[in-house]
Amino acid sequence: MQEQQSTSNAKPPGAIWNHWIEAVDLKAKRPVVLCKYCLHSLPHPRTQKDSSTSPLNKHYQRRHHRGAKSASQQVSGPMDQFITHPVMAVTKRELEQLLLKAMVECN
Repeated sequence: MQEQQSTSNAKPPGAIWNHWIEAVDLKAKRPVVLCKYCLHSLPHPRTQKDSSTSPLNKHYQRRHHRGAKSASQQVSGPMDQFITHPVMAVTKRELEQLLLKAMVECN
């Protein structure tokens, strides 16, 4: 078994999730992820065959990472004026309760 060596620039696995919000597209009835900066929606990785977070990472790197190639790629999103701190995480149980409440209220 080959062991991977970490570099000083390496981020911990799952660090990309700090930039995304898990959500549900109620019209399409499918789980999605929303970029915290621009609300760009992508299919949730767990709904994909390989569960890869590569599309999330590519979006973040191209649009929001400080190392982006040009300033025009670092677009501030519509939520920037409202969110001045990271979005608070909720537990699975809290999310399920919120989703159930939303579904009941929407019917």
